[in-house]
Amino acid sequence: MTFACNLACCGEVYQTVKILIVSSVVPARGRGGGCLALYRHFVERQDFAVAACGHMLELADEVEAWIVSHGRVLHRLARTRLNRPMTNVRSLVQWQKLPSGLLQRARAWRPDVIFNVADHETSGWAWQLSRHLGVPLAVNFQDLFPLTTGTYLGQGLYPFLRDYHLDKFRFLNSNADAVFYTCEGMRDWFGGSPNGHVLYPLGAAPQAPAPAISVPTGGRPVRLTYAGNCYGAYGRMMLRLARHLEQHPGIQLSIFTMGNDWPEADVRSFQASGVFRGQLDFADLQHELQAADAFLTVMSFEPEWQLFNQTSFTTKWLDYAPFGKPVFVWGPADSSAARFARKHNCGAATISDSPEDLRQSVLSATADPSEWKKLSEASRSISQTILNPERIHGVLKRALERLCP
Repeated sequence: MTFACNLACCGEVYQTVKILIVSSVVPARGRGGGCLALYRHFVERQDFAVAACGHMLELADEVEAWIVSHGRVLHRLARTRLNRPMTNVRSLVQWQKLPSGLLQRARAWRPDVIFNVADHETSGWAWQLSRHLGVPLAVNFQDLFPLTTGTYLGQGLYPFLRDYHLDKFRFLNSNADAVFYTCEGMRDWFGGSPNGHVLYPLGAAPQAPAPAISVPTGGRPVRLTYAGNCYGAYGRMMLRLARHLEQHPGIQLSIFTMGNDWPEADVRSFQASGVFRGQLDFADLQHELQAADAFLTVMSFEPEWQLFNQTSFTTKWLDYAPFGKPVFVWGPADSSAARFARKHNCGAATISDSPEDLRQSVLSATADPSEWKKLSEASRSISQTILNPERIHGVLKRALERLCP
């Protein structure tokens, strides 16, 4: 299919490429790793003119946003006890019809590229808009969202519809004009694509040079910081770890997270002890990361999370690495985090489900200055190479611009 883009020149001046994001994952600073990555790509770096449309845009930041819905009837029923069946119905409807007025508004805005973070809420809209408007479609596979039954993007899907939407993901992988995979594991699950690119989540541009490498000394506890999800399987892991370390001094755990589903008694207890620190804005979180000795990233050992672990990527690694401090991985051997640590020699991986094994890994590295320095130098190295923000953004920018020759 041949596409025409708004790059017609006038002398040396070219129009900015216009990207219409059709997605439940939209540029936002405070809605988790995927949204933050889009914010960094499309808002912090002003390489494109951007608008976003979808039905979850209340927290979109600094982009023109068009809130659309699956129709008033489905929208109202989704707010009742029929929420689960309505979630399933609208996941099918979005492949069959466009919301009222969306095509007309998109046609008036004249995008050069439709950009979709693949999910089972909006990918059908993105596909239909691309074909109606005759413009290329770029698809970003951040997670296999139909499998994430404990999140807002996966709650309540019936098993046969999870398979249906995974097949739709395969369809998009084969037919989209540009495809971005969040890690090698995601690419391998799809078998790749001639139009495919590995696009790690985008971290923040370093605010200052990484501090000099230092090993914790003086007999004080090691300050181990986790900044990430505390819901579902991850929440259960972090609660087990917090309870374990409470009984074993030597590691001071700090957890920063947007939310959690812990029992209220545990939240209160670990807030009082200084372990559970809640959500901070990015600037304040940077100060806490600066004060840490080392960082933690986790992936679940629960069997139903195996495929998700293999195909997702822990976005906080992007924010950890520039500080040049050790990263400790707690997750299965076949998870993307453990594989990444092995491939790039950039993290100490604990591949058993035992919090005691993780504790021993941290204490062992603390007692070995050469190992601590090796892990610190590895973090600094990947922040300047494979996880360098400008390198990652360049992958996206070049691929989208190639769609508009």
